[in-house]
Amino acid sequence: MTYALMYRNQQGKRLRYTIGKHGAITPVQARKIAAAKLAQVRLGSDPQTDKTQARWARATPTLREFSAGEYGEWVRAHRKSAQQTIDRILSTFVDIADTRLNEITAWNLEKWRSKRIKNGIEPATINRDLIALQGALTKACAWGKLETSPFAGIKPLAVDDTPTVRYLDKDEEGSAYGPYRQRRANKG
Repeated sequence: MTYALMYRNQQGKRLRYTIGKHGAITPVQARKIAAAKLAQVRLGSDPQTDKTQARWARATPTLREFSAGEYGEWVRAHRKSAQQTIDRILSTFVDIADTRLNEITAWNLEKWRSKRIKNGIEPATINRDLIALQGALTKACAWGKLETSPFAGIKPLAVDDTPTVRYLDKDEEGSAYGPYRQRRANKG
């Protein structure tokens, strides 16, 4: 037998909150817990939502734990540059390494990116760092460790890909093309 509380949330939806099993708690304890939960409902809180969020908070690892643990094992089995990827995540995202995955937000990432830009880091490097983290968080979503990825609103920085045109001076011209010209002359 299980003790449960039936209630309606703020939207009028009927919900059930499981208090506990008979034997683990007494009927008197179950009544006290039910009265406390009903008081929370009257104050606008939803005990079922609070319980779910608490479960997610306990079950969600930190970025450091996830990168070194489950994701680390997966990346070592599927990528040639596994250790580089893990090292990049852990060394680059030091500020959020001890943050739970579900607490990493787009705002955290934007602040991190702005700080790196101010420190003079090239946009291409910042994009590579973010792509490494995005790969880890995408796997966390696929494995049920995270509900949604914080990368939804983040776009890569614009990178200037125009090549730099450089002309050889007279000294370089003779040495760079000298052997090539001799081979072509010998062939005829």
